[in-house]
Amino acid sequence: MFQLCIILVSVVLLTDCKATGNDTEATGNDIEATGIYIEASGNDAEASDIDDLVNQVEDLKKKLKNLSNYVTKDQDVLYVTLSESMKDVSNEVTVIFDRPQINPGKHYNPNDGIYIAPFSGQVMVFWTIGTNETARTELMVEDRVVGTLMTAASSVTTNNGYSNSKTVKESSSSTAAVTNVQKGNHIFLRTASHDNHILKTMSCLLIKRTL
Repeated sequence: MFQLCIILVSVVLLTDCKATGNDTEATGNDIEATGIYIEASGNDAEASDIDDLVNQVEDLKKKLKNLSNYVTKDQDVLYVTLSESMKDVSNEVTVIFDRPQINPGKHYNPNDGIYIAPFSGQVMVFWTIGTNETARTELMVEDRVVGTLMTAASSVTTNNGYSNSKTVKESSSSTAAVTNVQKGNHIFLRTASHDNHILKTMSCLLIKRTL
């Protein structure tokens, strides 16, 4: 009887130990599974960080592009004048301002008087014409007339203070025009008068990008 009790106790103890081992193994599996979950969560967080970095880089690219456009816009200014009067100018003759004062990028050609737009956008064009007769000028964008100016000379008597007076016929006038242009458009000023006349050195042309 005593031996039977010992055997039963031994069986119970062995069963409990086995059950405890199974529980320990299960707990170990749970810990391993938890580790895998944590690793997966870490990978998701890493992927999210990369997406955030990509978005930040794209945002910086847009800001740099806007800044570049702003700086470029400020540089798109042309200012040209005449070094000497243009004489006997007839109708539809391009006014060649042969003295570039401000010509960034060399988009204006002082040999033919044509400015090639380096951008698409809106420009404001200001020009002054001095003449000894009545002169009409037209601002051209390709074959489109986008602005006109009429200058009518009048007789002016000058006195140098020594009783010598001189009467000359001359005048100057200015105007401005705003127009849209496409990159590569040819912009130039031409005459639109059939009478021959002289364009004075006070004549000038200014082109400024506005948009």
